[in-house]
Amino acid sequence: MFGAFKNLVRCIALQTQESPGRKLSLLGFACGVSAFPLLPAGVKCLPLHSTSSFKNIKTEQPFIYNYLIEANISEYTLLGIYLKELRTIRYIRLKAAISEEQIRDRLLYQPEIMELHLTEKNLYHPYEIVDYIRLLKARGIRVYLHHPMKHHGRYLDIISSSPEMRQFYNWSSELIASICKQENIKCIIHCHYSDSECSNFADKEKRYEMRKRIEEILHICNQSFLWEDTTEGIFSAENPHLLNEIVRPLHLPLNIDVSHTFIALKGNNRALEHHLETYSSYADYYHLVDSLGVEHDSLPLGKGSINWATVKPFVGDTDFIFEIDLSESQFLDCRLMIESAEYFSRI
Repeated sequence: MFGAFKNLVRCIALQTQESPGRKLSLLGFACGVSAFPLLPAGVKCLPLHSTSSFKNIKTEQPFIYNYLIEANISEYTLLGIYLKELRTIRYIRLKAAISEEQIRDRLLYQPEIMELHLTEKNLYHPYEIVDYIRLLKARGIRVYLHHPMKHHGRYLDIISSSPEMRQFYNWSSELIASICKQENIKCIIHCHYSDSECSNFADKEKRYEMRKRIEEILHICNQSFLWEDTTEGIFSAENPHLLNEIVRPLHLPLNIDVSHTFIALKGNNRALEHHLETYSSYADYYHLVDSLGVEHDSLPLGKGSINWATVKPFVGDTDFIFEIDLSESQFLDCRLMIESAEYFSRI
């Protein structure tokens, strides 16, 4: 649809008029430059409406105009043109897989940051990863990667008892580190996920083993990775030894997932605030996502129980993305992330 629109605007002089004698492109209008468009011949205006996805956004005019644009070949393309100036919504910071459809959707919103979530399959085509990184960087977008979550369908664990999984963890980290060095970017990495061999943070031997394994990865590259907390276990906010035994002695740069922290702390906002106060000096990146504090629910901001007014000062100017569950749209529509950006902008 986006490609069809680009081809169409080459054929039709889409213009608006803000004031007598001053004409602006319809794209300028879509970005909020002028109030109402003067539609050229061949463009039929459909009724104004706001989509249900944006019903909570307060604006003096409807958020979306829908136009039916008649192409030269008498086909019709339905195009949602966003009226609200996206530049006034700060923090357009989004996530996508290595997927042409997903990335095309994200680029419609002109993001300033994009995080690309890698899979095991992607690692067997490293040049494709690099191509997408360069495509985004050429548009002025800051790019981060996310280490694959699984190997052969099983969640990764840095201290797994499986030699095959350990080998994959090391190999994948080395490959991704080489890409990060080459492209001057960072990658988010997990030590483990919930319900793993790392789940019992009270096991001192496993805590020590994890530290040694992290040191091994740091020897591969100590500049490329940002270490993300999970919802339970050794590398989570529920572990009272995490700071003194692992993060502080290794000077470990972190990605703090605020929802993971909140869940690990049993939905306690005061405990979350204390955790951020303690760890924010190590945080080089954040995942901003809401939660009810019970399970991994990945809610849009404002739909859970996190006190974002308390969180925002800790985030400050640190890079982050909105990591919202988009499974209902098969991850092809990131408007829930845009809603979260709007919410965070208003705080």
